[in-house]
Amino acid sequence: MANQERDATLIDLRTCLFFEFQRWRHYGDEPDEEAEPYIRSLVSKIRERVSAADA
Repeated sequence: MANQERDATLIDLRTCLFFEFQRWRHYGDEPDEEAEPYIRSLVSKIRERVSAADA
């Protein structure tokens, strides 16, 4: 799940974001230049899904 970059559902998106957080926390580093756009896209997609659910 963590490496599949799934985004079919809100749960998938949240799970991927959780794994990304845990990955960087485990290593004690900040996200690198490659990971940061992916993390931002997850947050953006989560916002879109939550906003659509509120409408």
